[in-house]
Amino acid sequence: MEDKHERERRREADEARLAIVEAQLRAFGSWAEFMDLIFRSTDRHAAIRRLQESPFEFSEVAASYVVDLPVCRSTELGRRALEEEAIELRQRLPPASTLL
Repeated sequence: MEDKHERERRREADEARLAIVEAQLRAFGSWAEFMDLIFRSTDRHAAIRRLQESPFEFSEVAASYVVDLPVCRSTELGRRALEEEAIELRQRLPPASTLL
């Protein structure tokens, strides 16, 4: 049987992964703007800092994952896999109201 600490650890891991997956999906939704931002950045760290600003406002971890996103994930199949993962994570996470 799973204890409370293990459930909390799993929930936190799911929330962190969901934030990364949602950031990747948002980048796909603004692909031209996203790619322009990366191309105009002087280096990887500058791109990450810029993705933490408006309009993206990603966390540092999510911005790092998005900058390192393989181009092959931008295909329809790659996006669909991320969308399915996001749905699965949302289903596993308890509703926000139960966390209060």
